[in-house]
Amino acid sequence: MPAWTLTTPPVPESLGRRRREANLLWYRPSRIMAAKTAAGMVGAIRYALRDDPDRNEGLITDLVVEQPYWNAGLPAALIEAAEQALRADRVEKIDAVVQDGQKLSESFHAAGYWPFRKTVVLEWDLTRLKDIPASGDFAVELVDQIDREEIADFVFQSYQPYWRWWKETDEDKPIGRAEYPVDEPKPILEKVKRRNWARVVKRLREFNAVTPQRMVIARQGRKIIGLCDVKADPEESMDWGVLISRDVGGRAVGSALLGPALGWLREQGVQTAQVTTTSGLDDYDPVVYLYVLVSGAQIRGEFLVLRKHLRAVP
Repeated sequence: MPAWTLTTPPVPESLGRRRREANLLWYRPSRIMAAKTAAGMVGAIRYALRDDPDRNEGLITDLVVEQPYWNAGLPAALIEAAEQALRADRVEKIDAVVQDGQKLSESFHAAGYWPFRKTVVLEWDLTRLKDIPASGDFAVELVDQIDREEIADFVFQSYQPYWRWWKETDEDKPIGRAEYPVDEPKPILEKVKRRNWARVVKRLREFNAVTPQRMVIARQGRKIIGLCDVKADPEESMDWGVLISRDVGGRAVGSALLGPALGWLREQGVQTAQVTTTSGLDDYDPVVYLYVLVSGAQIRGEFLVLRKHLRAVP
Protein backbone atom coordinates (compact mmCIF):
# COMPACT_ATOMS: atom_id res chain seq x y z
CA MET A 1 0.00 0.00 0.00
CA PRO A 2 1.44 3.42 -0.94
CA ALA A 3 2.73 5.55 1.92
CA TRP A 4 0.99 8.82 2.57
CA THR A 5 2.16 12.34 3.16
CA LEU A 6 0.45 14.64 5.66
CA THR A 7 -0.36 18.13 4.41
CA THR A 8 -2.43 21.12 5.56
CA PRO A 9 -4.70 22.10 2.65
CA PRO A 10 -6.68 25.35 2.45
CA VAL A 11 -9.80 25.42 4.62
CA PRO A 12 -13.21 25.91 2.94
CA GLU A 13 -14.78 29.27 3.64
CA SER A 14 -17.60 27.71 5.67
CA LEU A 15 -15.05 26.32 8.14
CA GLY A 16 -12.75 29.32 8.19
CA ARG A 17 -14.81 31.25 10.71
CA ARG A 18 -15.92 31.06 14.31
CA ARG A 19 -18.61 28.40 14.59
CA ARG A 20 -20.55 26.27 17.01
CA GLU A 21 -19.78 22.58 16.69
CA ALA A 22 -21.87 19.49 17.33
CA ASN A 23 -20.77 19.45 20.98
CA LEU A 24 -22.54 22.84 21.38
CA LEU A 25 -19.32 24.74 22.11
CA TRP A 26 -17.83 27.58 20.04
CA TYR A 27 -14.50 27.29 18.25
CA ARG A 28 -12.17 29.51 16.26
CA PRO A 29 -11.57 28.94 12.52
CA SER A 30 -10.79 25.33 11.71
CA ARG A 31 -7.64 23.80 10.28
CA ILE A 32 -7.38 20.59 8.29
CA MET A 33 -4.78 17.82 8.21
CA ALA A 34 -4.95 15.69 5.07
CA ALA A 35 -3.18 12.51 3.93
CA LYS A 36 -2.20 12.22 0.28
CA THR A 37 -0.67 9.58 -1.96
CA ALA A 38 0.33 9.84 -5.59
CA ALA A 39 -3.24 8.84 -6.42
CA GLY A 40 -4.79 11.65 -4.41
CA MET A 41 -6.24 12.35 -0.97
CA VAL A 42 -6.89 9.26 1.16
CA GLY A 43 -7.84 10.78 4.51
CA ALA A 44 -8.38 13.98 6.48
CA ILE A 45 -9.23 15.34 9.91
CA ARG A 46 -10.33 18.76 11.15
CA TYR A 47 -9.26 20.52 14.33
CA ALA A 48 -9.76 23.89 16.01
CA LEU A 49 -9.14 25.91 19.16
CA ARG A 50 -11.98 26.68 21.53
CA ASP A 51 -13.15 30.28 21.37
CA ASP A 52 -12.89 30.95 25.09
CA PRO A 53 -9.91 32.81 26.63
CA ASP A 54 -10.41 30.99 29.95
CA ARG A 55 -10.05 27.50 28.48
CA ASN A 56 -7.06 25.95 26.74
CA GLU A 57 -9.14 23.40 24.86
CA GLY A 58 -9.36 22.03 21.36
CA LEU A 59 -11.60 20.09 19.01
CA ILE A 60 -10.89 17.18 16.68
CA THR A 61 -13.64 16.05 14.33
CA ASP A 62 -14.58 15.00 10.78
CA LEU A 63 -12.19 12.04 10.61
CA VAL A 64 -12.43 10.56 7.10
CA VAL A 65 -10.22 7.75 5.79
CA GLU A 66 -10.45 5.73 2.58
CA GLN A 67 -11.37 2.14 3.37
CA PRO A 68 -8.06 0.46 2.38
CA TYR A 69 -6.21 2.74 4.84
CA TRP A 70 -8.40 2.15 7.90
CA ASN A 71 -6.32 -0.80 9.07
CA ALA A 72 -3.02 0.65 7.88
CA GLY A 73 -2.55 3.11 10.73
CA LEU A 74 -3.85 6.24 8.96
CA PRO A 75 -6.63 7.09 11.48
CA ALA A 76 -4.09 7.02 14.33
CA ALA A 77 -1.63 9.10 12.29
CA LEU A 78 -4.22 11.78 11.57
CA ILE A 79 -5.40 11.94 15.17
CA GLU A 80 -1.81 12.18 16.43
CA ALA A 81 -0.97 14.93 13.90
CA ALA A 82 -4.02 16.97 14.93
CA GLU A 83 -3.12 16.50 18.60
CA GLN A 84 0.42 17.68 17.97
CA ALA A 85 -0.84 20.80 16.21
CA LEU A 86 -3.15 21.56 19.13
CA ARG A 87 -0.41 20.80 21.62
CA ALA A 88 1.72 23.46 19.93
CA ASP A 89 -1.06 25.92 20.81
CA ARG A 90 -0.79 24.81 24.46
CA VAL A 91 -4.10 22.95 24.43
CA GLU A 92 -4.65 20.86 27.57
CA LYS A 93 -7.98 19.19 26.83
CA ILE A 94 -9.55 17.96 23.58
CA ASP A 95 -13.13 17.11 22.65
CA ALA A 96 -13.37 14.62 19.78
CA VAL A 97 -16.74 14.62 18.02
CA VAL A 98 -17.77 11.69 15.83
CA GLN A 99 -21.02 10.58 14.29
CA ASP A 100 -22.42 7.85 16.50
CA GLY A 101 -22.93 4.35 15.12
CA GLN A 102 -20.22 4.60 12.43
CA LYS A 103 -17.41 2.91 14.40
CA LEU A 104 -15.44 6.15 14.15
CA SER A 105 -14.96 6.22 17.90
CA GLU A 106 -12.76 3.11 17.89
CA SER A 107 -9.74 5.02 16.60
CA PHE A 108 -10.19 7.66 19.30
CA HIS A 109 -10.59 5.04 22.02
CA ALA A 110 -7.28 3.55 20.91
CA ALA A 111 -5.71 7.02 21.19
CA GLY A 112 -6.82 7.43 24.82
CA TYR A 113 -10.18 9.22 24.46
CA TRP A 114 -13.15 8.24 26.60
CA PRO A 115 -16.93 8.80 26.08
CA PHE A 116 -18.19 12.01 27.64
CA ARG A 117 -21.69 12.70 26.32
CA LYS A 118 -23.94 12.54 23.25
CA THR A 119 -25.69 15.19 21.19
CA VAL A 120 -28.74 14.77 18.99
CA VAL A 121 -29.65 16.84 15.92
CA LEU A 122 -33.38 17.13 15.26
CA GLU A 123 -35.13 18.65 12.27
CA TRP A 124 -38.65 19.87 11.58
CA ASP A 125 -40.26 19.95 8.15
CA LEU A 126 -42.24 23.16 8.67
CA THR A 127 -44.28 22.61 5.52
CA ARG A 128 -45.84 19.65 7.34
CA LEU A 129 -46.00 21.19 10.80
CA LYS A 130 -49.02 19.90 12.65
CA ASP A 131 -51.15 21.96 15.01
CA ILE A 132 -49.90 21.84 18.58
CA PRO A 133 -52.65 22.36 21.18
CA ALA A 134 -52.02 24.97 23.87
CA SER A 135 -53.10 24.93 27.51
CA GLY A 136 -55.20 27.76 28.92
CA ASP A 137 -54.01 28.02 32.53
CA PHE A 138 -50.93 30.19 31.80
CA ALA A 139 -50.17 33.08 29.47
CA VAL A 140 -47.90 32.65 26.43
CA GLU A 141 -46.33 35.61 24.64
CA LEU A 142 -44.13 35.87 21.52
CA VAL A 143 -41.62 38.72 21.98
CA ASP A 144 -38.77 40.32 20.05
CA GLN A 145 -37.19 42.07 23.05
CA ILE A 146 -36.17 40.54 26.36
CA ASP A 147 -35.01 41.45 29.84
CA ARG A 148 -31.58 39.78 29.76
CA GLU A 149 -31.19 39.49 33.52
CA GLU A 150 -34.65 37.97 33.94
CA ILE A 151 -34.06 35.44 31.16
CA ALA A 152 -30.56 34.55 32.42
CA ASP A 153 -31.94 33.90 35.89
CA PHE A 154 -34.63 31.61 34.48
CA VAL A 155 -32.11 29.74 32.33
CA PHE A 156 -30.11 28.77 35.41
CA GLN A 157 -33.18 27.89 37.47
CA SER A 158 -34.94 25.88 34.76
CA TYR A 159 -34.91 22.11 34.59
CA GLN A 160 -32.29 20.48 32.36
CA PRO A 161 -31.42 16.94 33.45
CA TYR A 162 -28.49 16.71 31.04
CA TRP A 163 -25.42 18.81 30.28
CA ARG A 164 -25.87 22.26 28.78
CA TRP A 165 -23.07 24.65 27.90
CA TRP A 166 -24.30 27.17 30.46
CA LYS A 167 -23.85 24.76 33.34
CA GLU A 168 -20.40 23.58 32.34
CA THR A 169 -18.12 22.86 35.28
CA ASP A 170 -14.39 22.17 35.40
CA GLU A 171 -14.98 18.55 36.33
CA ASP A 172 -14.56 15.83 33.74
CA LYS A 173 -16.86 12.87 34.09
CA PRO A 174 -19.28 11.02 31.82
CA ILE A 175 -22.61 12.79 31.74
CA GLY A 176 -25.66 10.84 32.74
CA ARG A 177 -28.26 12.89 34.55
CA ALA A 178 -26.84 15.94 36.26
CA GLU A 179 -28.15 19.07 37.92
CA TYR A 180 -26.43 22.42 38.06
CA PRO A 181 -25.19 22.91 41.67
CA VAL A 182 -27.56 25.47 43.15
CA ASP A 183 -27.68 24.62 46.85
CA GLU A 184 -24.95 26.48 48.75
CA PRO A 185 -22.23 25.86 46.14
CA LYS A 186 -18.62 25.67 47.18
CA PRO A 187 -16.47 28.71 46.32
CA ILE A 188 -15.06 27.03 43.19
CA LEU A 189 -18.56 26.23 41.96
CA GLU A 190 -19.62 29.80 42.66
CA LYS A 191 -16.74 30.94 40.45
CA VAL A 192 -17.85 28.56 37.71
CA LYS A 193 -21.42 29.81 37.94
CA ARG A 194 -20.28 33.45 37.66
CA ARG A 195 -18.27 32.57 34.58
CA ASN A 196 -21.19 30.77 32.98
CA TRP A 197 -23.57 33.59 33.93
CA ALA A 198 -21.35 35.99 31.99
CA ARG A 199 -21.43 33.66 28.98
CA VAL A 200 -25.22 33.45 29.09
CA VAL A 201 -25.69 37.22 29.35
CA LYS A 202 -23.24 37.73 26.47
CA ARG A 203 -25.29 35.37 24.30
CA LEU A 204 -28.51 37.12 25.28
CA ARG A 205 -27.03 40.45 24.17
CA GLU A 206 -26.95 38.98 20.67
CA PHE A 207 -30.67 38.15 20.78
CA ASN A 208 -32.42 39.44 17.63
CA ALA A 209 -29.36 41.57 16.79
CA VAL A 210 -28.34 40.02 13.47
CA THR A 211 -30.65 37.14 12.56
CA PRO A 212 -34.40 37.72 13.15
CA GLN A 213 -35.17 36.01 16.44
CA ARG A 214 -38.11 35.63 18.79
CA MET A 215 -38.70 34.19 22.24
CA VAL A 216 -41.90 32.54 23.40
CA ILE A 217 -42.37 33.04 27.13
CA ALA A 218 -44.92 31.31 29.35
CA ARG A 219 -45.87 33.08 32.57
CA GLN A 220 -48.04 32.37 35.54
CA GLY A 221 -48.78 35.79 36.88
CA ARG A 222 -45.49 37.64 36.46
CA LYS A 223 -43.33 34.55 36.97
CA ILE A 224 -41.70 32.86 33.96
CA ILE A 225 -42.43 29.14 33.93
CA GLY A 226 -41.08 28.33 30.47
CA LEU A 227 -39.44 29.72 27.36
CA CYS A 228 -38.41 28.73 23.87
CA ASP A 229 -36.24 30.82 21.55
CA VAL A 230 -36.30 30.55 17.78
CA LYS A 231 -34.44 32.31 14.95
CA ALA A 232 -34.83 32.40 11.19
CA ASP A 233 -31.88 30.12 10.48
CA PRO A 234 -32.75 26.68 9.09
CA GLU A 235 -29.46 25.12 10.28
CA GLU A 236 -29.33 26.61 13.79
CA SER A 237 -32.89 27.51 14.67
CA MET A 238 -32.60 27.59 18.47
CA ASP A 239 -29.92 28.68 20.95
CA TRP A 240 -31.74 27.48 24.05
CA GLY A 241 -34.66 25.37 22.89
CA VAL A 242 -37.50 24.61 25.26
CA LEU A 243 -36.77 25.27 28.93
CA ILE A 244 -39.35 24.90 31.68
CA SER A 245 -39.47 25.53 35.40
CA ARG A 246 -38.60 22.65 37.69
CA ASP A 247 -42.09 22.53 39.17
CA VAL A 248 -44.39 22.70 36.12
CA GLY A 249 -43.81 19.34 34.49
CA GLY A 250 -46.87 17.57 33.10
CA ARG A 251 -48.82 20.74 32.33
CA ALA A 252 -48.02 20.87 28.57
CA VAL A 253 -45.93 24.02 28.94
CA GLY A 254 -43.42 22.71 26.38
CA SER A 255 -46.18 22.10 23.84
CA ALA A 256 -47.57 25.58 24.38
CA LEU A 257 -44.13 27.07 23.68
CA LEU A 258 -43.29 25.02 20.60
CA GLY A 259 -46.46 25.86 18.67
CA PRO A 260 -45.94 29.66 18.46
CA ALA A 261 -42.16 29.29 18.04
CA LEU A 262 -42.28 26.94 15.06
CA GLY A 263 -45.32 28.77 13.67
CA TRP A 264 -43.37 32.06 13.64
CA LEU A 265 -40.54 30.36 11.76
CA ARG A 266 -42.95 29.10 9.13
CA GLU A 267 -44.37 32.59 8.74
CA GLN A 268 -40.86 33.82 7.91
CA GLY A 269 -40.78 31.47 4.94
CA VAL A 270 -38.42 28.99 6.59
CA GLN A 271 -39.21 25.45 5.43
CA THR A 272 -37.01 23.44 7.81
CA ALA A 273 -35.69 24.05 11.31
CA GLN A 274 -32.96 22.35 13.32
CA VAL A 275 -31.91 22.13 16.93
CA THR A 276 -29.03 20.29 18.59
CA THR A 277 -29.48 19.12 22.15
CA THR A 278 -27.41 17.08 24.60
CA SER A 279 -28.25 13.72 26.11
CA GLY A 280 -26.58 11.21 28.34
CA LEU A 281 -24.56 8.34 26.93
CA ASP A 282 -27.32 5.76 27.21
CA ASP A 283 -30.62 7.59 26.85
CA TYR A 284 -32.23 10.77 25.54
CA ASP A 285 -32.92 14.06 27.23
CA PRO A 286 -36.69 14.39 27.82
CA VAL A 287 -36.74 17.38 25.45
CA VAL A 288 -35.91 15.01 22.57
CA TYR A 289 -39.16 13.18 23.20
CA LEU A 290 -41.00 16.50 23.43
CA TYR A 291 -39.71 17.61 20.02
CA VAL A 292 -40.37 14.25 18.37
CA LEU A 293 -43.70 13.25 19.89
CA VAL A 294 -45.39 16.65 20.20
CA SER A 295 -44.23 18.47 17.08
CA GLY A 296 -43.06 15.75 14.71
CA ALA A 297 -39.31 16.43 14.66
CA GLN A 298 -37.09 13.80 13.06
CA ILE A 299 -33.69 12.73 14.42
CA ARG A 300 -31.16 13.60 11.71
CA GLY A 301 -27.92 12.79 13.48
CA GLU A 302 -26.43 11.55 16.72
CA PHE A 303 -22.91 12.48 17.78
CA LEU A 304 -20.62 11.00 20.39
CA VAL A 305 -18.36 13.42 22.25
CA LEU A 306 -15.14 11.92 23.56
CA ARG A 307 -12.57 13.65 25.73
CA LYS A 308 -8.83 13.47 26.35
CA HIS A 309 -6.37 15.39 28.52
CA LEU A 310 -2.98 16.17 27.07
CA ARG A 311 0.06 16.35 29.28
CA ALA A 312 1.02 19.86 30.23
CA VAL A 313 3.26 21.55 27.71
CA PRO A 314 6.68 22.40 29.26
